[in-house]
Amino acid sequence: MTADEVFSRYGIRKTLIRSAILTALLEKHEGLTYAELSGRIGKGNNKANIQRALNFFQITGVVRKIVFAGPRLRYYYNERKSNNHIYFTCEKCNSAYVFISEAPVVCLPESIKVIKIEFIVSGTCPCCNENTTHQ
Repeated sequence: MTADEVFSRYGIRKTLIRSAILTALLEKHEGLTYAELSGRIGKGNNKANIQRALNFFQITGVVRKIVFAGPRLRYYYNERKSNNHIYFTCEKCNSAYVFISEAPVVCLPESIKVIKIEFIVSGTCPCCNENTTHQ
């Protein structure tokens, strides 16, 4: 999917900063930290404009942010237009991924209003597993 297709899908106005952010997120499926994102979109964009665009994307559901242990914050393109996700973080290399599958069903009392469900799974990624077995 391209940035233009996302703008059309969500019915939002395209701007240079939004396009740059979205293109960077679409290229990197494991999500990006703020530093990685600002490095990819170039030095001509100031922090306030980047943050404003990220906030807009979060409100419209285009982008999700997740805080991993550390604290480590990453931004992801919300491919499924869903509020339920499963995230994985590698404890060795700190890479992070979002899984395209529904989060497990959680049974809560009816008096609780669920807004979103986020599951974070931690372990070691295939690359780190491969490096461990070959040492």
